[in-house]
Amino acid sequence: MSGRRITVRQGDTTAAIAEAHGLFWETVWNHYENDKLRELRKDPNILREGDQLFVPDKRKKVEDVSGLCPSCGARRMLDVSARLMERVFPEVPIRQYVLSPPSELVGLLAAREDVLAAMARVFVQATFRGQRERLGASVQNGAVVFVQRFTKTLSVYPHLHVLALDGGYTEGAEGALEFHGDPGPSAEAREAMEDEVETRLSGWLGRRGYLD
Repeated sequence: MSGRRITVRQGDTTAAIAEAHGLFWETVWNHYENDKLRELRKDPNILREGDQLFVPDKRKKVEDVSGLCPSCGARRMLDVSARLMERVFPEVPIRQYVLSPPSELVGLLAAREDVLAAMARVFVQATFRGQRERLGASVQNGAVVFVQRFTKTLSVYPHLHVLALDGGYTEGAEGALEFHGDPGPSAEAREAMEDEVETRLSGWLGRRGYLD
């Protein structure tokens, strides 16, 4: 997450620093980079000279673990992402996950909504499971799933774009939510996620007779 650390001067408050950077004080105070400062000070209005307060950039960033989608080019997705980050997502990092299914499933995914829904469900569950393995079982995750049905050449090819919080929330003292940033999946973790999706989706298809 891009941003910078501000050295607190005498009389500074979180609210004043946040306002000077065009942000809500909650956005600054609840940022995961300020976890240690929150533990130390407890109150956003009680800072001490010399404290380091992280102030995120106003514009949020989408991290894409798969790079530009090779199927659709992701141009439309980028526009939608920008609107979501402005109006829907909290002021935390967002990571994009892309799932491109094997060609032999394209016809089935295009014709059967239940198969497409099952693939989306399995993929999101695998994504959340990986985050909880890295951050702890109590972390609450969030994501928005988009189904892209065509390639950039307008060929039918249903595939998924998932915009997920790049981390998760836990409930702290007095019900306050604290965000914990996700370092992201390693190469090994991505392979494990792909294997999980393939295994679970194949099992789901087999139990419903789609693989007979």
